[in-house]
Order: sequence, then C-alpha cells, then structure tokens
Amino acid sequence: MPVSEQFRTYVEGVRRRQIRAVLVSPNESVLDEVQAASDSLIDFKLIRVLDSYPASDHLLRLFRIHVPDLLLLDTCCFDAAVSLLAAIRAEAPNVIAIAVHHDSDETLLRATLRAGFDDFLTRPLRPETLRDCMDHCRGRLGVRPVTSNNTDLVFSFLPAKQGVGTTTIAVNAAVAAGAVDNTRTLLVDLDLSCGLVQFALKLGNRHSIIDAVRMTNDLDENLWPQMVTSLGALDVIHAGALDPQARLEPVQVRRFLDFTRRNYRVVCADLSGNLEDFSIEVMRESKRIFLVTTPELPALHLARARHRLLASLDLADRVALLLNRGGRNSLLTNNEIESVVGLPVVMQFPNDYKAAHEALSEGRALDRNTPLSRQIAAFANELLDRKAHQRPAITKRFIQYFTLVPARYQLAALNGPRVQRRLADAGRYIMAGTSTRFRKTDMKTRNSLSRRFFLGRAAGGAAL
Repeated sequence: MPVSEQFRTYVEGVRRRQIRAVLVSPNESVLDEVQAASDSLIDFKLIRVLDSYPASDHLLRLFRIHVPDLLLLDTCCFDAAVSLLAAIRAEAPNVIAIAVHHDSDETLLRATLRAGFDDFLTRPLRPETLRDCMDHCRGRLGVRPVTSNNTDLVFSFLPAKQGVGTTTIAVNAAVAAGAVDNTRTLLVDLDLSCGLVQFALKLGNRHSIIDAVRMTNDLDENLWPQMVTSLGALDVIHAGALDPQARLEPVQVRRFLDFTRRNYRVVCADLSGNLEDFSIEVMRESKRIFLVTTPELPALHLARARHRLLASLDLADRVALLLNRGGRNSLLTNNEIESVVGLPVVMQFPNDYKAAHEALSEGRALDRNTPLSRQIAAFANELLDRKAHQRPAITKRFIQYFTLVPARYQLAALNGPRVQRRLADAGRYIMAGTSTRFRKTDMKTRNSLSRRFFLGRAAGGAAL
C-alpha cells in the first residue's frame, strides 16, 4: 500500500471513534487470529486479552476500570461463556457481546443469540470479517453508547481551619459507611500539606495519592490494589510524605475521580482547607461539601469566609455545616453559630478527646461504643440515605391502657436497672429532704434526678 494511502487510512481511523474491546478465549489459536486481524484496524483496540475464563467478579472489576465497548467471548465452553455474559449485562447492559465460534453449526448459532449475544464470528477470522463486524457495532454504539454505573456519592470534608477535627470525622465516617452492608468505600487524603490519614490509621503503603493521580491513565485491576490499603470494605489512599513541591493538576484529579466513581459506591475526600485548584475541582464533583467547624470564634469566622467563597463559585447549594466538639458547655448556641456562618448545622458531634486519643494511639477507628462514634455512624447512615438503628418502641399490654402505672414502668424500662435504683434513691431523698447522700451530689445531678423523679410521679406512679 502506498504511503499516502496508508496515511489517509490512518487519518480516517482517527476521525472515527475507536472501539475498545476485551477478548476472552482459552484457545491460543483464537487469540492469535483475533490479534492478527485487529492489527490492520486503526479504529479497533484490544485493551485486555484473557487466555482463560475469569471469575465473574474479576471481569466486572475489569469492566468498571476500563469501560470497554465490546466483549469478544469464545464459546468453546458455552455454559461458562453465558454465565460471564449474564454478569456483564448486569453491570453494563449496553456493552456489545460478540461470540466467537469454532464452526458454523446452526443450532449453536441459534443458542448463542438466544443467550443474549449481539453477533457472532466464526473461524477462521480475517481482517475484512472483523472490520465489517466493527462497522456494524459502531453504528449501534452511536445510538446506545456504553456507560458505566458511576456513583454520585462523592463527599468532600473541608475544615474551617486546621485542628477542628475534620480528619477524625472523615476517617470514621468512611469506616462507618463501609460497615453498612459492606459498601465499597474509598477514603482519599488530599491534604498534601499535612495529611493525617496515614498517621491516624498507621498505613504502611509507600504509594500515595500523588502516585495514583499521576498514573490514572495506567491504572488497572493489577496496579490499583497496590495504590490502596484495604480495611474490609474500605480502601484508603493517603497523602504521602510532606513535599512542599507536590502539585496536582485539576484535569488529572478529574480523571482520577472518574476512575474511583466507577469502582466505589462511596468516595470521601479529606481536603486541606487551602482551597487549591484541585480541591475546588474535587468539590465541583462532590454531591455534598461538609464544612467542619468548632464553636470557637476564629473557626466560625473562617467558616463564614469559606462559605462565601464557595457561594461565589456556585457551590453554595452543596455546602453543609458540621459542628464538632459542640455541646451544652459551648458558649454559643446553635442558632448563634448558624447566624454567624450563614448555614444551618446539619449534624453536631460531641467532644470526646479521650476516645479520639485512644483511637489515634492505636491506629484504628473510634470505639463503636463511644458517643462520638455512634453519632458518626448515624451521620454515615444519612450519607447512604439509610435510617439509623432506632430503639424499638415498648409494646403495652392490654391492661396497661386502663391504669396510670404504664408511664412509670416505661420510664424504668428505658433507663435500666442502674438508673432505676438512682431514681428510687432520689425519690426517697427528695421526699425526706434531709439525706446527707443526696445533698452531697453535685447540683446538675440533683436537678436531673429531681426532674426525672417528678416526671415519673406526674405520669402516674409512686417514687421508683
């Protein structure tokens, strides 16, 4: 072929959409024939060649990563081929499946089409046969392109200032989300200046987010597991060692997010708060941006400034305020905090330095029995649109509808034996009015016991 004609053929191939295919065949001769025929096609590319029938989850992972247009599947083992096709259809219903036959048996061809294959090729495979098949596939892809099931559950955690506990919330929210029905969750530390996820979870992986973002175009089912550390259903990728010269391009970060959204149900990004270009790109791709603050005035001032900046970037409708270390001892009420920042508080987390310190010391998530962990678990359920576990209602017996006793028993059942005894003691001490033990208790406890005791009496019972 003359050079000018070869160049013309190349240009036409570039102008047309390239079809990306995966070939699966345990037959070496079929692999050789398909690869030889594809070498002459400029607009056709075999992105993966598998020389055996893989496990369905492995093939699904490959499709989520590469999103091919075409599956060439050898039907020498018909049942195995049909099983793989069914798994792929569930993940990517628009992918084109081509069966590769070893003969032109009419019964086999009919069974192939009934099984859900879109077309078939018979051996020997020639370049012109493959080209005709690709032209037919290209017309179909123009009408029904292959799409992947990208998640929209991408959440950014943005600190109002350093030290407000953003990493603690992000890490434990990701752990809690992964614990809900083994939801595939990814935690990404994008704080290149002082990322703490590696320290918080004692991660030893030498690869970081910088490596993963820069190698996005080369990530596959073999390279990606080396980039992350798996903790059950949660995968974590840390920010790496401190490097003042480290930079990430927004375009690279966007491609990286596209990759992660195809492979995970939930993606949590722990940001630095420096509002780098790539951080803004992440927030543009996020469903919600959680602005984390504490009740202190400097943190609230900076939270308001960040909220205004995000509003100027047309991101105000995605921002939600998380109040960390709040509680009754806070000098500002939630209404005052909301008026300062200009956002409603969607979730408040208690101050639990001891639990956080123990978790950091041991390189693990928070103990599930702590109040802070329970609140973060409820927050994770909200992220997944799940209802948090609620205490079952007490079922009344028929006779209880005709007596004043039920309220008293309900109060006792909810509080448990230890509080029952305390309420009973409080009742006796209050009625006596002269108990040394009751007078020595602190004022807060006395007021609480007195209030609950008289509520129980008002509900219709004697002192517990």
